[in-house]
Amino acid sequence: MKTVILIALVLTACAADRPSAPVVRFVLEASDTTDPAIYLDAASGWNPLGFDFTTEPTGLPSCNAHWFDEGQTDCEITIYLFRVPTLIESAGTAALSDRAARTINIDSSVTGFELSIATAHETGHIVLDTATHTAGGIMGGADDRMWPVDATLACQAIHICVSLN
Repeated sequence: MKTVILIALVLTACAADRPSAPVVRFVLEASDTTDPAIYLDAASGWNPLGFDFTTEPTGLPSCNAHWFDEGQTDCEITIYLFRVPTLIESAGTAALSDRAARTINIDSSVTGFELSIATAHETGHIVLDTATHTAGGIMGGADDRMWPVDATLACQAIHICVSLN
């Protein structure tokens, strides 16, 4: 019984330390046959900042463009994700995001870990509202999990500061 109480206290303390951030909802094309869990898992690299991800409507109001400056976190950032044939050939890259339109385009040939990295990276541009890249980490295109350089960028960009141990 003491062990159960101790575990509950530790989990409560960890939850209390988690920052507050908007919910991010991906809207996928009806023709996209990719398992939505792949996108959600890739984006979960941003969970340490307090973001949660879904493909279901939340009923929350849409976040303003500069939600982080206004302290607005009880809202939804909706990102429209499109798989685009020949994006690599036409744009010279496997993925692109448009922060203002909150859209992500990923070449339809991209799969596996490359898809995870592209999803996490382009999601980062939108949730951090920055075009900045880093050396390594999600925003360096090296991983789909947050590195300290990503945490530093998030602190500068959206003022959500976390320590990654």
